[in-house]
Amino acid sequence: MSKIRLRESPITFQVIGDGPPVVLLHGFGGSHTHWDKIVPELSKSVKVILPNLGPLTLGSMKLTFSEQVEMMGDFKRAIFHEFGKFVLVGISYGAAIAWAMSSHDDESHIQKLFLINPMPPNPIGNMQSWSLKRLLFMAKWTPLLALYLLTPLAHWDFHQVASDIRVDWPTRAPRFSKIFTRRQKMLFHLIHRFSWILKNENWKPWWKEVGKIKVPVCIVHGSHDRIFSDHTMRKLRSNFMDSELRTIDRGTHLAIQSSAREIIALIREFLNMSKAS
Repeated sequence: MSKIRLRESPITFQVIGDGPPVVLLHGFGGSHTHWDKIVPELSKSVKVILPNLGPLTLGSMKLTFSEQVEMMGDFKRAIFHEFGKFVLVGISYGAAIAWAMSSHDDESHIQKLFLINPMPPNPIGNMQSWSLKRLLFMAKWTPLLALYLLTPLAHWDFHQVASDIRVDWPTRAPRFSKIFTRRQKMLFHLIHRFSWILKNENWKPWWKEVGKIKVPVCIVHGSHDRIFSDHTMRKLRSNFMDSELRTIDRGTHLAIQSSAREIIALIREFLNMSKAS
């Protein structure tokens, strides 16, 4: 595993396979292991670069979305210096980091964008998950969120949100008595940090930044995504200069887990590759 140091926050990344470089950005609170169902097949034809964004999004130093994007600019230039121009693939929050990086890519290091259930600018206003909205609202005041966690509704909300964004979450809701397990505490930290990031960002200018992106963009949306709607994906697509929207039937928010085969096929198609290449 190689390392690139981004100012005060080190980001580790793996390189697997050989061929044109493709960078995969995982979602908020995830890790590069979220791509485990994608990498073995995809790396047969491309060089897969897997950064771990955890130190950037959930590290000890709080960083706004804009600050994270600025630091990822260092990562982008380092990857270009090592591997040349690359295709950027992201899911959820990682997809938002991807489109933001591309909007600040005056050097044209990024060739294409492949965005899976991407988080749009003004995320809360474009969410359809009331469970996530409630938790993010409560998280603005830590004591309020702590009190809310004592209610059965919070137990339901946590399970709904975690099952959407965490691959290690059980399919069946855990008993209420187990709400303060290690995983629940981690999710509490995740929700609290995500709420802080959303609150401390001026999202309005980002819609204009999205409109500056000139590279081809493919947005993929899972029809069973409970966080962002098809309407939101169409709205985001309309802001790109050169884009297409593809829908995966029965695809969840973590479509790289629920619909890995379809995602691989769409990435290959977007890269103008065949399975035999």
